[in-house]
Amino acid sequence: MKTKLLSLIVILLLFGALMVGCSSATPEATEAPVVEEATAAPVVEPTEVPMEEPTEVPMEEPTEAPMEETKPQAPEYIELGASIPLTGPYGSLGNQVLPGYELAIDAINAAGGVYVEEYGVQIPLRLTYYDDESDPTKAVTNLETVYSDLDVTAYLGGAASGMHAATSAIAEKNQVPYCGVAFALYSIHQQGYKYLFSPFPKTPQQAKDTFEILNAAIPEADRPTKVAIFSYSDDWGKEQGGLWQENAAKYGYEVVVYEER
Repeated sequence: MKTKLLSLIVILLLFGALMVGCSSATPEATEAPVVEEATAAPVVEPTEVPMEEPTEVPMEEPTEAPMEETKPQAPEYIELGASIPLTGPYGSLGNQVLPGYELAIDAINAAGGVYVEEYGVQIPLRLTYYDDESDPTKAVTNLETVYSDLDVTAYLGGAASGMHAATSAIAEKNQVPYCGVAFALYSIHQQGYKYLFSPFPKTPQQAKDTFEILNAAIPEADRPTKVAIFSYSDDWGKEQGGLWQENAAKYGYEVVVYEER
């Protein structure tokens, strides 16, 4: 009995051991998940920054100092020409004009002359003049002669309006500046001359001045009211006499005589 019981225990023990062995069998290994290889990040190739070529600074060429301009040889004199009535009816007037020209030229030359930019120096003046004997025809010839002989820079006029009327036309023809003194004729200045210059009061002003001076010098109670006019028969005389007649009444005068000679 004991033997059967012992055999049964042994069997049960063996059976238990067998079960335990079966339950503790090593399970099949679970494969670890395959880790995918890391995706390589795309290689960004460096962008080449374009190199700016250095800008060449233009080299300024050295500026050459300007060459001093060579001036032409200056003439010895600035030539002036004149025809002046030193004799004849206008001789007394011409002999007042000539000394005035000479005084002016002497003063200018004493200061070194006239500076002329073309030559860069001062040049003295020289006047060449002829007596026209108060004859307009001779005066015209004289101006043509001095122009052709000396190629004058300017004319200095003579004296008396009648003489100037003839000679200023020659200056205009030759295109030479003409300075006329003792020259009251107004109409000649209305002809469009470009070379005529005359620093002298003209007949319209002189006609008014005559009466204004009389009225200022003589008290009204003592002043004459009637006047006689005697005038030259040349262009200036006619112009001046006519203007005296026009202005007389305005200043309180009656013209009772008017003659031309």
